[in-house]
Amino acid sequence: IITFFGIGDDENQRPRPFRATMASTTTATLLLSRSALRRPATVLASGSSRHMGHKWTKEPVAPYYPGYKPDSIGWSPKLLKIIGEAEQEREKMGVNNKPLRVGPLTPKNPITSAYLVDVSSGKLSEADSATYADGIATHGTYGPLPPAPSVPLEYLALLGPAAAGASVVRRSSGAIAVYGATRPEGLAVVQLAVAAGRHVASVIDGEHVGQEGLLDLMRLSAPWPSTAAPEQYAYVKQLFYDQCITYPGVKVETAVIVRTDNLVEGAAAVEAARPRGIRAMAEALSCVKEAHRSAYGAARAVAETATRNGGKVVVLGGSVPGFPDAEAPELEDAVTALRAMEVPEGGDGDDAKLNFWISRFNAADHEGYVDYAVHKASEPHQGPRYIVVTK
Repeated sequence: IITFFGIGDDENQRPRPFRATMASTTTATLLLSRSALRRPATVLASGSSRHMGHKWTKEPVAPYYPGYKPDSIGWSPKLLKIIGEAEQEREKMGVNNKPLRVGPLTPKNPITSAYLVDVSSGKLSEADSATYADGIATHGTYGPLPPAPSVPLEYLALLGPAAAGASVVRRSSGAIAVYGATRPEGLAVVQLAVAAGRHVASVIDGEHVGQEGLLDLMRLSAPWPSTAAPEQYAYVKQLFYDQCITYPGVKVETAVIVRTDNLVEGAAAVEAARPRGIRAMAEALSCVKEAHRSAYGAARAVAETATRNGGKVVVLGGSVPGFPDAEAPELEDAVTALRAMEVPEGGDGDDAKLNFWISRFNAADHEGYVDYAVHKASEPHQGPRYIVVTK
């Protein structure tokens, strides 16, 4: 398994790589960014196709994904130094019988598809998938895609959440407040809104907030006057609303709530008690677990930043009782997200407008990784890395 992250670091305050640990005979800090992805200047498809009323013209080119290998994913100098020091220490102790392999793990079989995990069904998602065949990259929801040579196959599997975020940005104006900002949909909203010159107040939900360095990373994603805060701040602080409207001339007009399991539990308890009145709702909320209560309180605080201004509230990533769902994204939103994922000519991954954190499970060589990926995706508090299975 290789874990890599689509966010790098440069002088323009682009987000820094997120820290994770890799388990082996020694534990090392893995700091990989998409800036290390050096992809050939080819396009995805040849010929032409028509989908949803749009026609994509594709020039004949050499195939890209059939020969796809993850050997373009670099290892950071810091990681290599840590591994080297660990190797030397093991040699001194006389226990270096099995040296660590340094370098990319190249699959034996071609990688031609990528999938997100559908936790509800316990299977790989067909809707959130991307396949490459006969010179055409096809998404499970949006069908054949236009050429996007600098976008990794794994990113194409995340096109659905990315398009949902793009749709919200397109249909809104003014500043945006986001609960669940480190979820795929939330991260897409944050990055695309900032790229459009808008201010964002990001709230990291309780399941992710404990990840070291994540809060600083989000603040770098959306520099001041945008800001980021943990769920506990939005839930406990009475002045969270005031904090969101203190930016000069800034007015929060849209609140985005990204579905989380804790939020659903808290909201379901409150909505079940709603027919009995406000007191019953408060009593129901007091009886749920603290994590559920905190998530609901923080989400309501985020929603209030918009509703006080006569703005709107939308939910992404699934339904939440008592909160309105967002409008379904359209094909133009998917194209917008796809273009935002692209690396501009002469640039690197840090120059892309939209990046993600990804944990890739390669089932092209070992089918058992599918079950393992489903198991990992079903675990509570799995962290902000999005599991993508390649085959």
